[in-house]
Amino acid sequence: MSWPRPQSHFSYNFEYELRTQQIPGGVPVTEPVHGRWFQLPNPGTYTAQIRAKVRAKRWTAWSPPQTFACDPDESSHTRAWRTAVLAALGALLLVLAVVVVCRRCGLLGRVFPRLPPMKDPLADAPQDGQLMPWEAGQEECPVSEVQLVSEK
Repeated sequence: MSWPRPQSHFSYNFEYELRTQQIPGGVPVTEPVHGRWFQLPNPGTYTAQIRAKVRAKRWTAWSPPQTFACDPDESSHTRAWRTAVLAALGALLLVLAVVVVCRRCGLLGRVFPRLPPMKDPLADAPQDGQLMPWEAGQEECPVSEVQLVSEK
């Protein structure tokens, strides 16, 4: 929202005060404005009035109220949800595109190679799951006694 500069032959340095009220049932808000424009924070229907003053002199009378609609079909919540959904869809499409490109070029196998299988310490065990008992005395190797003879 913007407004023209008041007509004056003696001064160009004006201060402005803006009063806005959102319809229906909004509370009037008066705030100082630096410059000749103001951006409304939320969409909806508003009434606005403006007044001006030169330096330290008195304020002028309020302008007649002007009523206008600022994008009434879309609320700030709708815009926030739409932005979040579009960002999520964009990220999902980007991830899918990267996966498709990696599969076509065979990059997944080069970037994430397969790990070699671990060695099984029980690989020599019988397949049926039964262990064979070890019995002392049934050794195949003959044991011989050795005596130490001293040299003289």
